[in-house]
Amino acid sequence: MPIIANLPKSWGETWANLLLVEPYFGYDPLLLVSWSLVYEVGFYILVAFGLYLHKQGVPRVVLLSGGFGLALVAMMGPWKGIYFILNFWPEFVLGALVYLGIQATQRSMKVAYLLMTASFPLLIVGTFTLPTAGHKWQLATVTFFAWILFLLYPFDQKISNMIVVRGLGWLGVISYSLYLTHVFLGLKLVNLSSRLIKSDSLWNWVVQPSAWILSVIFAWIFYKCVEKPLETW
Repeated sequence: MPIIANLPKSWGETWANLLLVEPYFGYDPLLLVSWSLVYEVGFYILVAFGLYLHKQGVPRVVLLSGGFGLALVAMMGPWKGIYFILNFWPEFVLGALVYLGIQATQRSMKVAYLLMTASFPLLIVGTFTLPTAGHKWQLATVTFFAWILFLLYPFDQKISNMIVVRGLGWLGVISYSLYLTHVFLGLKLVNLSSRLIKSDSLWNWVVQPSAWILSVIFAWIFYKCVEKPLETW
């Protein structure tokens, strides 16, 4: 595919991609990894609107109930256009339940567990309404890890002091840079090798790990040269 085919075809498409709102206006993403950023921007806008309503006097319980109800509605997707954000809203709500549940442990464990049990109605509804098996497994996986995070939180300090976990901390620091850059380096190398090397060749055991090692090294360079300077800009 020629490079020009990946360039924006109008000013509207250009600004939509720069602002990470392209799906809401019917444009295709120009950056392959921007899909998650699009959802994040949508979540920020929706949550900001909720905080505004709370500041105007809307009770917190009403807003939380509305957010949970919206997650149930989101199960009826998939959604396009201005409703695109709803596709991953249930997963966002599960993350919010973990945050609220951990906060509630300081006051009442019963309230904390009650908040977390709200994840089960989402899982049950999604099992019957989500369009594909992949979507259903995704929701089940997110629910599982939400509970793991909640249950392990009391041991957070001990876990973070483990040598293995401290080593993973470095990878966590550069993880965003890795996410942004792995597609055009590691993934391209893997795709190229799949065309040149037979699937049963032992060389795949060399190429595949090498691709990821190169991706991590490049991500570290990208973090040092781009992401970290931007954090302090």
